[in-house]
Amino acid sequence: MNTIVELVNINKKIRDEEILKDINLTIQKGDFISVIGPSGSGKSSLLYIIGLLDRPNSGEVIIEGERVDYDYPEKIAHLRNMKFGFIFQFHYLISEFSLIENVMAPMLKAGKKKRKQKKKPMKF
Repeated sequence: MNTIVELVNINKKIRDEEILKDINLTIQKGDFISVIGPSGSGKSSLLYIIGLLDRPNSGEVIIEGERVDYDYPEKIAHLRNMKFGFIFQFHYLISEFSLIENVMAPMLKAGKKKRKQKKKPMKF
């Protein structure tokens, strides 16, 4: 098995409100995951933790077998850039860029060749 992301006993509080409680999740290579629920149920909080955009109050996030250490923000930023792809809602897109250019922007930062970058978003 190829585990990409594993969450172990994840808990998240915002102010005094418990958003996520004892979440355990394993995502294997090739899995297709859907997160559904009513507004305010913790979907975005869960996705932000999985994508290393936020940290849990307790529990472990494991990426490809390596426990995420939140004391090293540079390493977390590198993991986010190299391992994750985000498609945000409108307000996070660069309005001057086309959809393909918005998808390519993180690849430019990662040092990928422009010719290869342009082909990769078209695979979807």
